[in-house]
Amino acid sequence: MRISIKFIFVAMILLSLSACGDKIKPLSLYEYKMSAVALSGDTTKLSSDEGRAFAFFAGERHLKYYFKIPGDSIHDFDADLIAEELSGPENFSYNVSYILNLPAKLFRNIQADFGMGPFKKEMDELEASRNQALPGAFVLAFKDILTAVIGFILALIMMVFGTIIGTILHPIESITDFIPCCWGLIKTIFYAIIHLFTW
Repeated sequence: MRISIKFIFVAMILLSLSACGDKIKPLSLYEYKMSAVALSGDTTKLSSDEGRAFAFFAGERHLKYYFKIPGDSIHDFDADLIAEELSGPENFSYNVSYILNLPAKLFRNIQADFGMGPFKKEMDELEASRNQALPGAFVLAFKDILTAVIGFILALIMMVFGTIIGTILHPIESITDFIPCCWGLIKTIFYAIIHLFTW
């Protein structure tokens, strides 16, 4: 038990340090695919001045687990850490929303991998715009499942630590955000179900 706690602590530190770099790294074609599914082609929706809007949108729609809030666009990764930027209830809401909506997000991403449903046209346009082909559908589906498993584990860990950090750094906002985040969590339960049927 002691080794697993130590392993989790070291992994969190390494992940946090890797997220703290000041480099803007270009997105891979796979990340573009995830963004195309989550954002339905509009890459400006993910950035938001209001933390609560970002927490619920990213938690409900994006398969990737975010440690940082993207800046002006999805391509700008020089931004603040979510645990430090959002209040305690917003951190909790992001992680719960991520976990509750994970089945729908995974289903929609795998649907896009196999070129099924509403994403066929978007995937064809994505490959044409990037001038390269996506890997095979089974490779993408495996990456989606791996991304979902890692995101699930990180969301469970950060549900506790992110909430604590956000509450300590933003005590007043944590009190004022409590009721709106409770309402947002009620809506995200609805979206977790409805996103299985329509995106």
